[in-house]
Amino acid sequence: MAGVWAAFVLLTIIQWTRAQAPAGYEGCFQDNIFVRAFPHEEKWDGQLTNARCVNHCRNKGYAYAGSQFAWQCFCGTEQNFQSLPLALIDSSCNSDCSGNNAEKCGGSLKLSVYAVVALQNEARLVGGSNNREGRVEVRAANTKDWGTVCDSGFDMDDAMAACKMLGHGDAEDVRTSSSFGQGK
Repeated sequence: MAGVWAAFVLLTIIQWTRAQAPAGYEGCFQDNIFVRAFPHEEKWDGQLTNARCVNHCRNKGYAYAGSQFAWQCFCGTEQNFQSLPLALIDSSCNSDCSGNNAEKCGGSLKLSVYAVVALQNEARLVGGSNNREGRVEVRAANTKDWGTVCDSGFDMDDAMAACKMLGHGDAEDVRTSSSFGQGK
């Protein structure tokens, strides 16, 4: 029972902490007009908000979104994010978003960067030769990181449940021990 209480308290603290900052906010970063930190899928938006920028990048399949100049949205990959310089103080991103002046959308050559987080609990298959096989990975709502489902004790019942979650028919086979590459 103590373990259940500890898990409940930890989950409550995590949820409360997340509510204090916008979901996925990573910080304010310097950009370079000649070599964009997030060079993909630029979108000019006269009603820009950080949520609109994140949704644009989510729809294009990118892991990160960066708003800049109050009306520009840029999308980036994990590699683009990892190559950013150290974060600046948040007040450096001081341009009011054109769609909501209560939000900050970067600044002059400054990006307000957001991770594209899950809107709900998600599951996917990774490392297979088609979309019906692979290593099962999950991520929780309002998080950006995927984690591998442990294969220890993973059996046909678990595979059937995973296939249903993914919108597939019945499972045909269960393979374990890194059949689809190392997970994390």
